[in-house]
Amino acid sequence: MTEAPLTSLYQALILEHYRHPRNKGELADHTVEARVANPVCGDEVKIQIRLEGDRIEEIAFDGQGCSISQASVSMMTALVKGTERSEAIRLAEVFNDMMHGSEDASSDRSLGDLRALQGVSKFPVRIRCALLAFDALREALGTGLEPGSPRGSSSKRRIPRGDDTLMPAHASASAVYSGLLRDTPAGDIAVWVTRHGIRRIGSVTPEMIEDGHWDADGHPTLSVALHQLNQYFDGKRKRFHLPLDFSGATKFQRGIYERLTEIPYGRIVSYGDIADEIGVAGAARAVGQAVGANPLPIVVPCHRVVRSDGRLGGYSGGLRNKVALLAIEGVGVDGYQSRSRVHPELLQLPL
Repeated sequence: MTEAPLTSLYQALILEHYRHPRNKGELADHTVEARVANPVCGDEVKIQIRLEGDRIEEIAFDGQGCSISQASVSMMTALVKGTERSEAIRLAEVFNDMMHGSEDASSDRSLGDLRALQGVSKFPVRIRCALLAFDALREALGTGLEPGSPRGSSSKRRIPRGDDTLMPAHASASAVYSGLLRDTPAGDIAVWVTRHGIRRIGSVTPEMIEDGHWDADGHPTLSVALHQLNQYFDGKRKRFHLPLDFSGATKFQRGIYERLTEIPYGRIVSYGDIADEIGVAGAARAVGQAVGANPLPIVVPCHRVVRSDGRLGGYSGGLRNKVALLAIEGVGVDGYQSRSRVHPELLQLPL
C-alpha cells in the first residue's frame, strides 16, 4: 500500500472513532476515575475504570474537544480494556514515543488503531490533544508509574519526607507529600505532591534538609517524580510523564504551563512567541509573569523560554541554575547574566 492510501485510511479511522466512539458513557460501578484537560485547545477527558486486582475489567469515558483528542481516547479505551495495568502503562509509553517521532513505536502493532495518529507527531500543537487520553489513564491507574521504574534505586540521594503535617493518602484529601533530591546540577531540589499530582518543585533550605523526619517508603507519585527527575539530570530523559496539580494557578497561567510542556528538549522560544501562538499578541509581559510564577520548573520547562533578542532573560530559580539546565540539553549560554547570548537561535513556534 502506498503512503497516500495509507494516510487516507488513517484519516478515515480517526473520523470513525470520533463519530462513533467506543466505550463512551458512564460506568456506574467504577473503582477509579480521572479528569484531565488541555486548556490551550479546550479538550476535556474523563475516564472511569473498574479494576479487578490489576486488570482493567471495564473502562468508559466522556469528554469534549477536537477530533484528535476524542478519537484518541476512544481508541485507547478499546485497546486497554481487559489488559493488565502494567501492559496499559507500557502502551502509554509506546504511544508517547510515537507521538514524539519514534519510528520503532510507529511500527509497533500492539498500539492497534492508535497507530492512525502517528501523523499528529508532525504538528507539535496537536500532540497534546492526542496524549490527553493516556494522561487520564496514567492518573487513574496510579499517577504515571512507568513499567520497570525502580523505587529507591538511583545514582543520587532520594529522600521521601514525612512529618506530622503529612498524612497517608487515605487520611485526607488535602494530604501533601514531599521529597528531596540532593546535589543535582540545579542544586538541592524539593518536590511536593498531592493526590492530584505534582504541586510544586522548588529550592530547599538547610533547615528542611536537617529536619531529619524522613519516610523511606514515600508516596507512589513522589517516587516516580524523583526517579524521572534523576533520569533527566543524568541525561536519560527528555520528557516527563507525571500528573500535574495546577489547582493554584489561574486559567491563563494553566494555558501557558500546558504550552511550555510542548517546547522540545534542547530548544528555546521567546515570551513573545508564546503570546503570539496562544492568540494574545503583544502580551509578552503577561506571559513572562506567568512563566515567572511557574510552580513546577524543570517538569514544566520554563528554563527554555528566553528574551526575544535571544538573550538569557530571567529565571525564578536563579540564572546559574537556568544555565545549568540548558547545558544538560546541549544549549550553550555565553555567561550567567540576563543579557548573556543563548545558542542555538530561537525556535519559531508553529501557529
